[in-house]
Amino acid sequence: MRTAGYMTAGSIVSALVVATWVVPQAGREVLLGMIAPLAIAVASCAFVERTFRRDPARLTGAMIQAFALKLLLFGAYVTVGLRVLALDTVPFISSFVVYFLVLHFLEAAQLRRLVAATPAS
Repeated sequence: MRTAGYMTAGSIVSALVVATWVVPQAGREVLLGMIAPLAIAVASCAFVERTFRRDPARLTGAMIQAFALKLLLFGAYVTVGLRVLALDTVPFISSFVVYFLVLHFLEAAQLRRLVAATPAS
């Protein structure tokens, strides 16, 4: 779970820096663009690690189901952000996409470490 801690710390610090000094007029959008990708990435890391430790053979199927759930959650989150909260589109979507990509890269690295650390059967 070290990966989730690094994800959380890095995301919060970077979002605060960007929202405070880089684009303070869009701080709300930057922070809200980070929250959903971070929350889902942390939950996903825990889910992948737990599933892999219990039964590595079930991981692929579980990840496909998790992908479908992520698709629905992200779609709903972006829709609420843009339609209900009326966030400024460019900073919100930019923040969302950057955090989404970086955090998914870190999830992939975590999965690679898990698989590499397991002896072949």
